[in-house]
Amino acid sequence: MSEPSAPDYDQFAERLRSADAGLSPAEAHGTLCGLICGGGGAEVEALWQEAVLGEIAPGDVLAQECRQQWRAAAERTRESIEGAGLGLSLLLPPDDRPLEERAVALHQWSRGFLYGLGLLGAPQGRFSAQTQEVLGDFAEITRMDLDALEGSEENEEAFEELREFVWVAAMLVYEEMARRG
Repeated sequence: MSEPSAPDYDQFAERLRSADAGLSPAEAHGTLCGLICGGGGAEVEALWQEAVLGEIAPGDVLAQECRQQWRAAAERTRESIEGAGLGLSLLLPPDDRPLEERAVALHQWSRGFLYGLGLLGAPQGRFSAQTQEVLGDFAEITRMDLDALEGSEENEEAFEELREFVWVAAMLVYEEMARRG
């Protein structure tokens, strides 16, 4: 599911820390994807950066540099969603990281996706019954109890299934909103 042009998780985390953003890379990326998949137009980048970075002081060179790097990441993400091929790659920790870390990141990505849709002011009634059900599933993911999660083979398989579901569900939302144009 990973794609060469997708941002690197650890580099993205460093950018967020350097800009004093309070979101994880997964949540920031989920927010961006929610904005794009929800049909956000030209305002997506501005909404995303405002949601993640807030106001940037004119003299804050580090934050300005971060904003430029994010612009490139946003463009790559939009191209991956809108382009041909498999589309979206979720920005999650690499597969060699502990299951607990990856599960928390998937939880955060899902929460960010819903937040991105919310920033667009998309009312539930605007979506088909199938998409409303999918969004309900996203909400359930954000309520998962991750405290007792153990790194077993069974849990690894369940995580992979859930990650694939989130990927497919996000693309379903995008496809529905793209059809509505």
